[in-house]
Amino acid sequence: MPIALPVKFSEVSEAQKNKCTVIGEPFELECEVSDAATLVCWYKDGKKLQSHAQALLLSEGTIRKLSVQSAELSDIGSPIVLKCEISDPAAQVCWYKNGTELSPKKELNIQSDGNLRKLILPSAKLSDTGHYMCGNQDDAISFKVDVQGDFYDSITFIKVCIISPSQSQMELCQQTSERMVLSCEISRPNASVCWYRDGLEVEENDNLILEVDGVYRRLIIPETTVNDSAEYVCDTTDDSVTFFVNIAGASLNC
Repeated sequence: MPIALPVKFSEVSEAQKNKCTVIGEPFELECEVSDAATLVCWYKDGKKLQSHAQALLLSEGTIRKLSVQSAELSDIGSPIVLKCEISDPAAQVCWYKNGTELSPKKELNIQSDGNLRKLILPSAKLSDTGHYMCGNQDDAISFKVDVQGDFYDSITFIKVCIISPSQSQMELCQQTSERMVLSCEISRPNASVCWYRDGLEVEENDNLILEVDGVYRRLIIPETTVNDSAEYVCDTTDDSVTFFVNIAGASLNC
């Protein structure tokens, strides 16, 4: 009976161990195993990852990859977990930071698991430094948290600029029943933009199409009417361009 050899990982480079990336950009983590048929599991902050549209788990020969399509702040580590054990599993406790009671929210998770009570900060940052306390009317325990360095320092925020049109304001006049296309070229192909009409964000419908084509973002009205005359804005948060649109009736000239 053949003896199964232990599967070993090849040494991982420092660049792979300490990944620095840009918000909105894709990134990959990879490792190499000694047996091409071996299955591996990927974990983030102790939780097993499943392959989905934004995080693909790939296998290429002896190489195993985790491919994140668009980096987000939530991809940063590391978590802070504060634990205390109480004698009565049904007892209620409160968590405090610097004397202020804490409530659960997206960046702060409060858990109860039998006799254990946990406070979890999924992604540590400098502002999490402080004195924490878990307690009730009978007893309390204190924790001192000192976050050394800010994980946000390793993130580069790149502004999304509008390359074309180069002017911040444009005027457009055309006849009714014509196809209208408002187009912007932006500096990053995977960035999002919002379109507004007279200050209100627009939504797609049968006669208004929002198109994404590489670095181009377009607002298309297949068949205009005079009611489509308005101020349209393409906004990246960092930059914007305004189109003043006048739709003239068939008997009028622009």
